Amino acid sequence: MGGLYGNKIFFNIILFNYFSCITHFFTKSEFKLSLEFLKRIIVLFTIFNFLFIILELQAEIVYKFNFIKAIIIMLSLSFLLFSYGLIVNDDKTYKNNINFYIIFYLILLVSITFFIKRASLGISLDNLKYIKLFSSMTPFKTISSLMASHVSTELKVVQLFGNIMMLVPLTLLLMIKDKKYENIINISKIILPLIIIIEFTQVITDTGIFDIDDIILNYSGVLLFTFLITRFLLINKIKILFYQQNNFSDCFKYILFTLSLLIPVYFIFDTFVKSIIHL
Repeated sequence: MGGLYGNKIFFNIILFNYFSCITHFFTKSEFKLSLEFLKRIIVLFTIFNFLFIILELQAEIVYKFNFIKAIIIMLSLSFLLFSYGLIVNDDKTYKNNINFYIIFYLILLVSITFFIKRASLGISLDNLKYIKLFSSMTPFKTISSLMASHVSTELKVVQLFGNIMMLVPLTLLLMIKDKKYENIINISKIILPLIIIIEFTQVITDTGIFDIDDIILNYSGVLLFTFLITRFLLINKIKILFYQQNNFSDCFKYILFTLSLLIPVYFIFDTFVKSIIHL
């Protein structure tokens, strides 16, 4: 017990010294303005680098970019905004953060659906002429073919689960943003058209086919998630994580913010270095 108590005291001393060093040359208001500027710069450069990689031909190969890295980067930006929100701790910042989470998710969705690991992307409305020929309009045909195929069980689960979960994060964020989206009809007005638009856009851009099973899986995930959230009254408990007058210590908030910078800053630095090398 003595050792644990001593370690706790030592850790608290480190936190106190960290906070003291940070605020030594600034008032709290000045320091928050500095953090706001830093946050905006990091988010701007991270998004710029992210878009550069997915839009630039062969950039994925140079930067060894994949789905997992894309997800980690967008989650790290969300964590950065979240930790900044804890420092500022006001309703306006929390609400603005939700809007940014939605933007980050949409960028990620578009990237995964149309760019990352796609051989090419070209827009041609003529493809719509062949939608009946190159489409799967029979319900559960694609799912049945996948289950009967010789691909690994792991891959089958990943593909099915991925399609089911695809629009769940957006559904959650919309529910957090506005109470009206806790209603399945209102959430469907946003999600269902989005799913259909994605399917048609894949045809137009040669990045996929129009598959009715994708719509079934995507929308089923949204329906199931909405039912569970509303049935068990979970949304208010989840909202507390995003909207709260928190009681965390200042030291903890600033350390969390510092940690949230690590992945975005590394990503910016890494892409900058590799860009110079491959000039």
